[in-house]
Amino acid sequence: MKVLLVIPPATERRRVYSLPSLGIAHIAAVLMARHEVMVLDYAVHGFSERRFDRAVRSYQPDCVGFGCTSPMFAYAVGLARIVREAAPRAKIVFGGPHVTALPDASVAHGEIDCVVMGEGEYALAELCDVLDGGGSPAGVAGIAWKDDGEVRVNETRAPIADLDALPFPAWGLLDMPRYYSRFRPSASMITARGCPFACTFCASRLVHGTRVRRRSVEHVMEEIELLANRHGVRYLYFFDDTFTLDRDHTLALCERLASMRARLSYWCYTRSDCMDPELARALRRSGCESIGIGFESGSPEVLMAMNKRCTIEEGRAAAEAVRAAGIFLEGFFVANHPGETMADFGKTASFIRSLDLSFYDINFAVAYPGTALADREGSHGCSDWFTEATASRMSSEERKIAAEVRSLRRRVFTRASFYRLLWRTVRCGSYGAAFIRHTGRVLMTMVSRLARPSGSDARLRSDNTS
Repeated sequence: MKVLLVIPPATERRRVYSLPSLGIAHIAAVLMARHEVMVLDYAVHGFSERRFDRAVRSYQPDCVGFGCTSPMFAYAVGLARIVREAAPRAKIVFGGPHVTALPDASVAHGEIDCVVMGEGEYALAELCDVLDGGGSPAGVAGIAWKDDGEVRVNETRAPIADLDALPFPAWGLLDMPRYYSRFRPSASMITARGCPFACTFCASRLVHGTRVRRRSVEHVMEEIELLANRHGVRYLYFFDDTFTLDRDHTLALCERLASMRARLSYWCYTRSDCMDPELARALRRSGCESIGIGFESGSPEVLMAMNKRCTIEEGRAAAEAVRAAGIFLEGFFVANHPGETMADFGKTASFIRSLDLSFYDINFAVAYPGTALADREGSHGCSDWFTEATASRMSSEERKIAAEVRSLRRRVFTRASFYRLLWRTVRCGSYGAAFIRHTGRVLMTMVSRLARPSGSDARLRSDNTS
């Protein structure tokens, strides 16, 4: 069976951090064992509907897979319409957190034949095996599908227990030299899946579950060596929900990274209650250049409402440990959480100024499908996640907070600490055509952020929660 996996064009933020889609690359690797696979990544390649139509008509796939979040769902459905015209016999399959939260409503779209819920590697591979043999998807766990026009939702599929059993992502199907971030050839990876926390604005648990499953340090190192030696990667993004959740596992990995012959730098993300001075120093010795921490708010009341289970004091202690270790600190915050007042956000603004962050970003709390916010607000039926879930539903108090968010977002590029981070990354960069493309994207994004008109906040959203 010929399978085409499509990565839709990137949002503004993803254009700056041009990284390979880890989910698509993992799925492709499993499919390759028994099927012919092609990946079209329009996050790094120029997109036009005509070019996409031509590619589909030329390849004539039997199955086309799209992975998307809630903000990109309507756009991906539009791409599926093109597929329906260009390859009428192809089965169109969607995956990701949006369709996992809303399988019935998603597969009810005329353009979609099937959705994969949760982790998709083995579910999609089994579905393709069944379709290739002319069978019925009725016995494939973890999918929803159409049976003579009637939507059927099969039994759920348990998250993958042994992550070491998964093949490495199919990097060979991707144009690796085009993935560039921090002015260096870059890639993304994970050392674990699953999140035991339950923040109200996040849907990560929906796809990967609440039980944390870790890869062995040996398996992680083998993949890193492959990326460094075969693909020339010099900067890694670890997209674990909480990279330092298991302290002993993190320290063991740091020890191995520090002894690598091919020296890499990396970024990781964690929580403020999973950081201490010794751990921060170990991270720095192993090549950690920058750490992102989800502080979320400077108001204890808002943190409690978010079910964050972190304190302001833990945030300050984590920031001090990271800075003392010589690691750049990036802070991430959420504004307009239900019940938040202007006084609450004033505490967040003061908190941001006190932390001496190298970079920070503030996103709006959006009730994406699969989040506790959506369950509370009943917003699962929203059709346009760029607008309906954000500005058009803001109260006057929320609009005041949005104005302050705009001001703070502009100020990130006026801080000396930001330019120290920028200088280090430029100094360590690899130069060439990809470097020039990446530099252009960074400069264009900085200018657009600084020049963004006041009415443009209708499209501000959190890209990393669903």
